Amino acid sequence: MSQVDDGFADAIRLFAQDRDGYYGMWHAFKSTQDLLAAIVAEIGETVLARRIAVFGEEQNVRVLLTVSNRHLVDIEGVGPQLEDANGAAVIELLSKALAGCATLKFEIVERSPELLETGRSWSHASLLKALHEESAPDGQRQVLETLRDKLKAMALSWRDFAPVAGQPLSDGNPEDLGLIDRCLTRASENTGKQKLWKPANATLNMLSVADDRVLVLLETPEGNLGVVCRASHRAAIFELWRAFVAATS
Repeated sequence: MSQVDDGFADAIRLFAQDRDGYYGMWHAFKSTQDLLAAIVAEIGETVLARRIAVFGEEQNVRVLLTVSNRHLVDIEGVGPQLEDANGAAVIELLSKALAGCATLKFEIVERSPELLETGRSWSHASLLKALHEESAPDGQRQVLETLRDKLKAMALSWRDFAPVAGQPLSDGNPEDLGLIDRCLTRASENTGKQKLWKPANATLNMLSVADDRVLVLLETPEGNLGVVCRASHRAAIFELWRAFVAATS
């Protein structure tokens, strides 16, 4: 017997549950992230068209969701509407509207509501992706800072375009720094045209600049880093990058 797809298995478990007791009851959450995850899960579990009210007990908030076929079709009670909003913007709106809330209640206020005649909607998958991305940045930034620090520690010369407040921008000899500046400028232009990004929105390139030296370029949205290292550090740099990719993928 072949293994049952996880998504199909989840659907079977969902239909086996009694959902009637779920609505109209207060549910407590440990964090805003858990609270938002519950709302996204509700969208993912709604196939037939429904208008669902979400109440936040502590702040007396009421958000109205129109959901159909696991898509959020409309949202009311979260401030100004964004016609071209993506999943991340919707998650941010919900987060602001429910700020300070730790307890939610869901109620179906209308079954088979008339849906807006618009092509705008947000799938459960896109909202779930945005939710996960929102929870990741702090940890990813820490991993990225560790990578930057380790690269600078083994460098003969380096230039950092996103230094931590109070730390120097560069160190090393003028010749190396001039080379770093030229290469980072060219790399940034190419990246802007190609829009190629690796895990955690970072790319790493290594170029030989002499028999005994290599130039390493780390490109990130926060700011780029260029370092000139001894060629003997190649293997260590590859290991640092592998560890970074594993931690941020």
